[in-house]
Amino acid sequence: MECTSDQFKLVTRVGPKCEPESLETWLKILEFTCQVLINCEHQINLYSQPCGSLLAEIAEKLKKAKVPHKKTFSYPASIFYSLGLEFGRNIDSVDSGKISAGLAVLFIKWGAFLENEKVLNYESWISGFSDSLICAETLGWSEPMCC
Repeated sequence: MECTSDQFKLVTRVGPKCEPESLETWLKILEFTCQVLINCEHQINLYSQPCGSLLAEIAEKLKKAKVPHKKTFSYPASIFYSLGLEFGRNIDSVDSGKISAGLAVLFIKWGAFLENEKVLNYESWISGFSDSLICAETLGWSEPMCC
């Protein structure tokens, strides 16, 4: 099931839900990460343009989607799937295709890992991220980060 918010498609309620005590931390991490990507757009572009703009654009969409869909945000696998699909929409871009493909794989794989977990804890988060990164690297996303 999907819902759309400012053209950001959310995969709704997939995988385990954050426990109430960890939900606030998860939402703060998302908020902080989005704000950093938005604020650092120009600095990232100095290194690898237009990656900063792509990251900032998707972070802005994610922030806007959070307000009307707060229940969906309590399911991290849903958010990772949604991010993967959003990056996937940019794969055919000449300017940002490589970064989009790598991040699409990373987030979809991470979402799939978390979806199969019974309980979300630090081990599941780190193991999921590690497995996802290895998968993206085996698909050729290990060169220096560029678009």
